[in-house]
Amino acid sequence: MQLNISLDSAEVNKAINALPRDIFRAQRSAEFETVRFATRELRNRAALRTGIPSRVFRRFKGGRVKSRNNQQAGIVWFGLNPVKAAYLGKLQQTRSGAKAGAFFFERAFVATMKSGHKSLWRRLGRDRLPLKEMEQDLDIGYEIADDVAALAGIQLRARFAEKVRQLNPHLV
Repeated sequence: MQLNISLDSAEVNKAINALPRDIFRAQRSAEFETVRFATRELRNRAALRTGIPSRVFRRFKGGRVKSRNNQQAGIVWFGLNPVKAAYLGKLQQTRSGAKAGAFFFERAFVATMKSGHKSLWRRLGRDRLPLKEMEQDLDIGYEIADDVAALAGIQLRARFAEKVRQLNPHLV
């Protein structure tokens, strides 16, 4: 009995040539998932820290992956502009001011504009006008971003290894 074992060099070359493409696909997929993770984590932590309802942050779509000069980078952007009081929760008028959700604004009042927009306003003097629309600052600090960046680095490495294993089980 004789057993012949041979390896076709064309198959080996084909597998070797497929490696860069597989690695690129794994990298891109891992970056997309990590950007999505970091965006979601940043929104959730900001809502917990500020007390602002998480639905306010749902409109934030701050993550994307950019390719430039054969290099990819995941970017997560989070704006720190103040949030209008109308989005903080139910508006209630009180004797000394007005409430929006859990936030109290002294000397403010609830008013509805002709367009139907309902918000909290405060007079900027003793006269009828000018008015200022009430806003709540997003004082989340950079600690949250640093924590999420550290978590995202760990997630990226883990997801990249998983994606490479899925695309080509012989690589890892």
